[in-house]
Amino acid sequence: MNKEGSPTIFTYLESELIAGRLGARLGSMAFVYTIILFALLAWLLFLLNPRDAEIYFDRRRNIVYTWRKGRLGAAYFDEMGIKENLIGLNIYLQFENKKKDGYWPKVIVGIDAGKLAFHGKDDLTYLLAQLLAFMENGKKAVITGDSYQRAPSKYFLRGDDKNK
Repeated sequence: MNKEGSPTIFTYLESELIAGRLGARLGSMAFVYTIILFALLAWLLFLLNPRDAEIYFDRRRNIVYTWRKGRLGAAYFDEMGIKENLIGLNIYLQFENKKKDGYWPKVIVGIDAGKLAFHGKDDLTYLLAQLLAFMENGKKAVITGDSYQRAPSKYFLRGDDKNK
């Protein structure tokens, strides 16, 4: 207690020092505060990160394009890279580089097969076949009804701005 008889954080730490437990108490407090700080920063990054823009396949021009963080990325169908992994199908496009002249390859993560993560090879085979059939023959090869609109993922609160 202090002179007025009320406890403060400083009197508590002084009593822990006298009892010989100050190091353990400060260590556990630092650990808890570090975890809380890490969780807050992770949520802040989640809230500030925009939802990725759609990936567009233009069959008339034979290009695929999108944008990320205000930069346009595009590739011809025959120059586009596709890679399967646990997250989904990754597409490699050429993105404009504002710091240097020219374009640089960058991966677009994000064509998923319906799962959040840990896609198997069987999950992605049908999706890859649909993608390649669309690129080759158009929407009549993959859409059997009048029209189709895929629902966007709902993990982010705001969309990416084209004109950044």
